[in-house]
Order: sequence, then C-alpha cells, then structure tokens
Amino acid sequence: MLVVCLGMTRSGSTLQYNLAAEIVESTDRGRREGFFEEEEIGAIRPKLLRWCNGEDFHVLKSHKWIPLDGLPANRVRFLFVHRDPLDVANSAKKKWNHTVEKIIALIDLGFEILQRLENDERALIQYYDELSADKEAGVTAISNHLGIAVTDEIVAQVSARTDRQRTSVAMQKTNASLLKSLLNWARGRGITVKLGAMLRALRLPPELYYRLRRLSAEYDSRSLYHADHIAVDKDFVLSDEETAKLKKRYSHLKWYRRTT
Repeated sequence: MLVVCLGMTRSGSTLQYNLAAEIVESTDRGRREGFFEEEEIGAIRPKLLRWCNGEDFHVLKSHKWIPLDGLPANRVRFLFVHRDPLDVANSAKKKWNHTVEKIIALIDLGFEILQRLENDERALIQYYDELSADKEAGVTAISNHLGIAVTDEIVAQVSARTDRQRTSVAMQKTNASLLKSLLNWARGRGITVKLGAMLRALRLPPELYYRLRRLSAEYDSRSLYHADHIAVDKDFVLSDEETAKLKKRYSHLKWYRRTT
C-alpha cells in the first residue's frame, strides 16, 4: 500500500508525514520512504508499483501532485493538511522572504491539490491548527483512514514521539554531510558556491540531482524536520498591502478560516 502525504507547504505536512510513518512503524505494518519531488517519480516508478502491490504500507511526502497513472488506484491512500492562507503566507515570508506573488503561487498549488482530493474517498484532509492542537485525535483519524488498528498506548506514544522529534531538531543542526561541510568551508573563505546552478549544469538524472540537493541541506533525514520548521508564528511580518492582496484572493474560499 502506498501512502502519499501531499500537504500544502508551510502547513504541517511534515508533522502529518511523521504521524503516518510512526503509525505504520509502531504497528510493524510498514516504513517511511522520505520526500520526493515530482521530477523524481519517473525514476522510482517500478518501486512505487512494488509498494502499491505489497502488504506493507510505504509512506512518502511531496508538495506537488504525483502522477500515479498506471498504479492500482485501490492501493493508494492520500493524506493532505492545509492551513489558513494568511498563516501560510506569513510563515513563507519569514522563512524565505518571498514576494507576495511567489507566495500566492505556492498557496494556489496547494489549493489545486486540495480540490483534487476533497471528493476522493482515498484522501484524508486535515486542518493544521486542529492537528497540532490535538495530535492524538489526528493519529486516530490517520490510523482509521489507513485501516490500521491502534491501541490508546500507541496513539499516545506516536503523538509524544513526534513532539520529541520536533524539539530535538529545533535545538540542533542536523544532517552534517560531507557535501554540506565542503560548502561551509568554501563560504567561510569567501568563495561563492551556487550549488543548484552547478548541479543543473551537470545535467544529472532528477533522482541524483535532488539527492545531492538534499545532502546540502540541514535537516533530519528520518523525520524531515529542520531547525526552522513551522511553529506558531507570533510575529506577523506581512505588510498591509500584502495582507490585502491575500484576503482579496482567498477570503471567499471555504478553506479560509481567519475571522480577523
């Protein structure tokens, strides 16, 4: 069985991924497979087919719609988590300092996936504020959706374990790879290294390209958490103009929950 976590960016998709992964691992029903870009899917298609047809659950994460044509539809389950558009925008602004136009493009991508899934019985859609506030209820909903029986003890353990993962990664830098060390060495000596441009110039296969990109990042390769993963954003950094643009675009949607 294939479990695909397709949450909106900056909306708790890594939390949802870890909850699902911990459920299947705690019950000895499967394993986590990590994050994949859309461009990598072609290279791992034979693997996806094996995962679909096998008895174990295989949990993967992506922020883009994954083309699953040719795979047995009844052997795929989707998980999706979303968040108030203004909270997504504020979080993206703080992390990347994106323009409001780029933020809107990210949010629109998430909503496109949400619209694909909202009437799909294979999909469980959760709202970040509710999932974060009551992870045990979220664990129960995910396990029920996957058809995996869990005890109250497992529910509590999964919830507590994901809390510890986020805390430990927030307190330390992780994934100190050789590639990352070399990049830091070069930058410490004033040498400008544009890794993405360099790797693109090599015209590597997508699977290898993204693997090397991930090796250069500071994150926990098991949980996918990094030191500045989303939390409650106490500081509102969007300008009045940016906020007005976002409200104009999204306030009519049923997924827009902000009341102020």
